[in-house]
Amino acid sequence: MHTIGSFCRRRGMSAIFGTIIFIGIMFSAVIPMFLVMRQADTLYEKEKFEVGRLDEEKGMENMYFYLLPTIVEDEPIITLKISNRCEIAVKIIHVWINGEPRDVDCLINPTSNGELVLRELIDPESQEPVSFNIKVTTDKGNIFLPYSGTPTYNPELGGSWEMDYYIIYIMMLHPESQLHIFVKNIDTETTYFDYNVDNNEPGYEISVTEIGEYQIIVTKLYGKPSEEVLTNTNRSVGPTNPMALVII
Repeated sequence: MHTIGSFCRRRGMSAIFGTIIFIGIMFSAVIPMFLVMRQADTLYEKEKFEVGRLDEEKGMENMYFYLLPTIVEDEPIITLKISNRCEIAVKIIHVWINGEPRDVDCLINPTSNGELVLRELIDPESQEPVSFNIKVTTDKGNIFLPYSGTPTYNPELGGSWEMDYYIIYIMMLHPESQLHIFVKNIDTETTYFDYNVDNNEPGYEISVTEIGEYQIIVTKLYGKPSEEVLTNTNRSVGPTNPMALVII
């Protein structure tokens, strides 16, 4: 009986030690797994937050630019006149010129203006007219097109710039409802725009094809015409000033 009792006690102790070892192995495997899973969940939530923040900032980006072609020391250049109209900085990383990207590093602070100068645009030996289709890409992936026509450099005309059209841009600092816009070329007496416009827009873009001075009248309506004139001003457009900006 003594032998059998000792054997049973040894088996009982072995079972207890085996259970303890098994539980230890389980804890040593499961707890790190839970910690890794928790860390992965934390990283996922962090990445999700960052992606959401970047998407929100991407949607906030709001800017416009126009092209100002000039000739400096016999070299044709194009200056991008840029206006950042949002409350975050906009960083331009690529300028696309006729489908070819050019790396740039241009930061425009919130609600401020800046410019970007493009050089080395043409072969000095070329005598063929060259048109420039330009767009910009920001670091958040937005693509913006110019608020002006396509500039063409023509060496045959003594090395001068031409534009296919010009822009009169009316910027509304405080959008108003029920507006009427009138735009007329004073030199040729040609009326380009004489219509009511969509309500509460931040800006209105009007294309014109003639060089010259334009009369711009913006009227705020209250159910009948000519109730309140917000502006009655003249602006000139041409190759050296392809965009006329009116701020109301």
